[in-house]
Amino acid sequence: MRKLLIGLGVLVVILVAGAFVGPLFVPADSIKQDIAREVAKATGRDLAIDGNLKFRVLPAPGVSVSGIRLSNAKGGSAADMLKLESATVEVALFPLVTGNIQISRIVLSLPDILLEQYADGTNNWTFTPEVPAEAGQASGADASGGAQGDAPPIRLDDVMIKSGTLVFQTPDQTERIENINVSLGAGSLQGPFRVEGSLDARGFAIDLNAAIGELVEDKATPVNLRISTVGAEVDYSGVLAGVPDAARLSGQVEVRAGDLSALVATLTDGPAPAALRGKSLEIDGALAANDMAISINDLALRLGEDRATGAVDVTLGEAMAANVVLNLPQLDLDRLLATTETSASPAGSGGGSAPSDGATQNVPTEGGFSIPAGISATLETKIDAIVYRGGIIRHVFLNTQLEDGTINISQAAAQLPGGSNASVIGFVSAADAQPKFEGQAELSADDFRALLQWAGVDVASVPQDRLRKLSGTLALTATPENVTLTDIDFGVDVSRLRGGVAIALRERPGFGVGLSLDKINLDAYLPVDGTGAAPSANAAPPGEAAPAQSPAPAQSPGAGLAVLDTFDAILQLKVGEVVFREQRVTGINVDGTLQGGELELRDASVASLAGAQAAVKGRINGLSAAPKADVEVSLDAKNGDRLLALAGVDAPVKVGAATLNGSLRGDMQDLTVDVTLEALGADLKTVGTLGALALPPRYDVKLDLSHPNAAAFLARVQGEAAPSGKVPGALVVSAAARGDLSATELDANVSVGPGEIAASGNLANLASGSPTGTMAINASHPDIVSFARVFAPDYEPGRSDLGPFALATNLTVSETSMDLAGLDGRAGPVSFQGKANVVTAGVLPNIVAELTTSEIVVDDFLPAQSGSGSTSSRGGGGGQSSASAKPAGERWSREPIDVSGLRAADADIKLSSPAITYTDIRVDNPRVAVTVNDGVLDLTQLSGNAFGGGFNMTAQLAAREVPTMRYKMTVEGADAAKFVGGGAAGASGDRGVMSVLDLLFPVSDVTLASGTLGADLDIASRGRSQFEMISNLAGKGAMRFTDAVVDGINVCEISDQLDRLNGIEGFLGLVGSGRGGQTRVANFNGRFDMANGVATLPQQRINAECAAVAFTGTTSLPAWVVNIQARAGFPAHPEFPGVVVEQKGPLDAPNTRLVNVNEINQFVVGKAVGTVLRKLLPGGDQQQPSSGGNSSQSEDPFKNLLEGLIRRR
Repeated sequence: MRKLLIGLGVLVVILVAGAFVGPLFVPADSIKQDIAREVAKATGRDLAIDGNLKFRVLPAPGVSVSGIRLSNAKGGSAADMLKLESATVEVALFPLVTGNIQISRIVLSLPDILLEQYADGTNNWTFTPEVPAEAGQASGADASGGAQGDAPPIRLDDVMIKSGTLVFQTPDQTERIENINVSLGAGSLQGPFRVEGSLDARGFAIDLNAAIGELVEDKATPVNLRISTVGAEVDYSGVLAGVPDAARLSGQVEVRAGDLSALVATLTDGPAPAALRGKSLEIDGALAANDMAISINDLALRLGEDRATGAVDVTLGEAMAANVVLNLPQLDLDRLLATTETSASPAGSGGGSAPSDGATQNVPTEGGFSIPAGISATLETKIDAIVYRGGIIRHVFLNTQLEDGTINISQAAAQLPGGSNASVIGFVSAADAQPKFEGQAELSADDFRALLQWAGVDVASVPQDRLRKLSGTLALTATPENVTLTDIDFGVDVSRLRGGVAIALRERPGFGVGLSLDKINLDAYLPVDGTGAAPSANAAPPGEAAPAQSPAPAQSPGAGLAVLDTFDAILQLKVGEVVFREQRVTGINVDGTLQGGELELRDASVASLAGAQAAVKGRINGLSAAPKADVEVSLDAKNGDRLLALAGVDAPVKVGAATLNGSLRGDMQDLTVDVTLEALGADLKTVGTLGALALPPRYDVKLDLSHPNAAAFLARVQGEAAPSGKVPGALVVSAAARGDLSATELDANVSVGPGEIAASGNLANLASGSPTGTMAINASHPDIVSFARVFAPDYEPGRSDLGPFALATNLTVSETSMDLAGLDGRAGPVSFQGKANVVTAGVLPNIVAELTTSEIVVDDFLPAQSGSGSTSSRGGGGGQSSASAKPAGERWSREPIDVSGLRAADADIKLSSPAITYTDIRVDNPRVAVTVNDGVLDLTQLSGNAFGGGFNMTAQLAAREVPTMRYKMTVEGADAAKFVGGGAAGASGDRGVMSVLDLLFPVSDVTLASGTLGADLDIASRGRSQFEMISNLAGKGAMRFTDAVVDGINVCEISDQLDRLNGIEGFLGLVGSGRGGQTRVANFNGRFDMANGVATLPQQRINAECAAVAFTGTTSLPAWVVNIQARAGFPAHPEFPGVVVEQKGPLDAPNTRLVNVNEINQFVVGKAVGTVLRKLLPGGDQQQPSSGGNSSQSEDPFKNLLEGLIRRR
């Protein structure tokens, strides 16, 4: 600045002298020439004054000139170094009188200055005077103030520069400073100096304020400087000493920014990191500088609440060197990044202004990356603790050295959470005008889980004993074009990964991967249930429907393949062993190349995939345009069940050995498919074409399935053993599908021996999940029994010549329902017609069906009874039938009752028929109505005519947490003989309602020959198993009949015989007189109550001709035992004790016992038949013992005789 002011002073002196003398004697043009000549002598440059030159003497001397140009140095980029639109100089008049020059005002308008530094080290601001060296030196000495000579003192009160421009240009870059508006002042050419004003540098408005004291040799001069821009200020306060030969600065420098985010946003012309919002910046240090070195000691830096200390030393000269030391006790990144999700703060606030529109930024000259070879530097950074993600990174060190054009990272290390250590060493150099890093990295962790959790990886689902140890190293080479990872050697727990990865960072990236993993047990890393799935954060709570989502836009199926044409890759991957779902997978090998949109799989194979061998090889060309495939797949599994287990498929059947071979060839818009699968003893072949990349995908395929034994195949599918016996025929399935997911034509045929099932039609909207269309279904078989044996191989109906089976219907499928119209068919002798509809729009499907059939004989379809059938429920002896009796604990199952099927669908089904016959029961005009709603099955109607009367039954079964059931039955006006006779034909212990009615006839095997009967039954229960259901039975039942005739006993004959007891013959006649014949009963009302599965018969009485029978007792269904006692009395013979009989024991084989045999014995003795009896007894011809003997021997044989007679009945 001093030289600039001296030059300016010379020019002013010339102008001032011209201001006084010129107007008086010389024309203006001549003065211009003189001025130009003097400037040329002083600078060696040409000065041109293109405008006017005006002088003024009063009120103050002055001069103004316009259009000034000063030529540039030779070889400069422009013709002129200085352009000045106008200049005005005013000189104070009174100081001139005293010999001083006091310039009160200088105004320079629109100066444009070009400063150039050339490649050879020269510049354009060093002038070459035209005068001799000696003169120049003397002149320079005078100007510098070293020898004042005769030069008058010069004082500059105010030098104003308006709208100036300064351009500084080097071979490497160009800096432009615009809008220079400053005011300068100088007490003399040696100071003091002041500068204040503003300018725009790199597009930013900068305010300047500087003051320098008087420059005196060997005396310290105060220096104060303030620069402010964009809310930031730089202040320097110190002294300048050692001028002119050994100038040096020392003082304090301060940097302040109230909001660093505003400064960064303005400087970068973009959003600043939100972490800087509201963070103030403070930098303080002791600055010392001379022409050899610059240092900042006691450096203190504060950013928000974080602080650092350090020092900077820079040695200047040809071999520049710098040393930087920075220490931080703690850096809280969590606090700094707490607001990273918010938008960046607005640019430019607090005292500065944003870059002006159109402002010229720094324009770097094109050139490659280089590291200065003539500079050496070191950087030592130490951070004691970094708080990040809630953890602490300790002992962070970064030591780097710059030497000979190479940056050496000698130490970059840190202790991470989880007992982890990370380090990097290497070199950064310039290669081919690009940066290049070569180094090694090492990472180890004693608690890998903790490291992953700190990094934000959720490992909660991984068992605690896994992800414990980590150790590994790798070598890294990186340039802007390539990243190469070699010597990768990482171990996690007991697994080890080795190999290398290369990445080409170009417009079309390239990857080279060669990795080898020795083993991994995935089961050990999965949760206990074997899955790693976690509920979606957006999943609806249980019981609530998922929120509706907008359908994803349709995307071409080829879009995924097109991505493969955006990069190139070579992949070589080997895995020694993988354990997944308890299955071992060994020998995994993948060898492929992706190059220029062509994928080649040379080998994608598994040596043992859960015991199977699998391989895929081939190529796919034209991935981005029209992909074409030539791929072969093969699979050979000795045990397909292990393979399915590996895939997570819970197969309902044992698959056994399976093989698959196939090929996919051709344009993927029209791909030829040929695949053969052999499994379950069947062959499945699929051939045709598939438009895999069409939208929607197209297909024209045919499937053929064959098996020599349809029943064996079905049994295999159901997981059952292959049936023996008759073979129903071979299974042959042929199906064809043509079209796409929007419209498909189906044609299928299933043959089972001579039988056939055919379905054909059209379906649309398959992709929507709610297809629509129509299908014609026809099924037929000449023998329904053979057809049924396909599904039940052991089926042997009561009638073997049932006849053919036929079914025909038209299926119509809509988005909300399926309709079976024109349902017509035959099942042996039974024809059926009707219709059915399944509504699928609700939460559950709703089935509505109406069927009308011809007469149904149920026994014709039921399995034939083997053997001679069951014995009567009333055994005649004291023993128990081993064939029919079971322990109570084994009779009722304790397995849970599966009623979940009731929640699979709702239903409303009605059935009508002329008659239904079951065993000896014929129901005419039956009507059946069943509904299922919300897991509750209601038999709303089961009515008809049977046994000459009518009956109606309703029932309910509810699928609740604890299933419940209830049924009611009413019988009115039935023929008692038919009703009871029909019920008696059922099997003992399995007769349903009849078993309950049997409780009213506990003593003998009599039957009703005639009469009118009615009955009521109301039973309910609940339970999770059959045993609980039986144990919780509760309700009541009743039976009534009038004008009845009991066949099998003549009670009046027994009563008459009691009058003829005149000996043993008479008594034997009493026993046998009642056999056969009939007894009339005027009426009877019987009832029972049931609780906890136990039926209780209160005291009840049957009033018949000549006799009355009273009985009471209980029957326990859970325990399967009966305990009933009956007494038959004769009103005409009140002295007769009657006959008391007891039934006790298992329901299907009770013991029958005569209870009052002693009373009957005494009654007979009273009739004076003792003598006759003694003749029948052993030793009857002997003398009768005395009265004092034992009489029990005469009583026991009689007792045994009576009980035997009773039992024989």
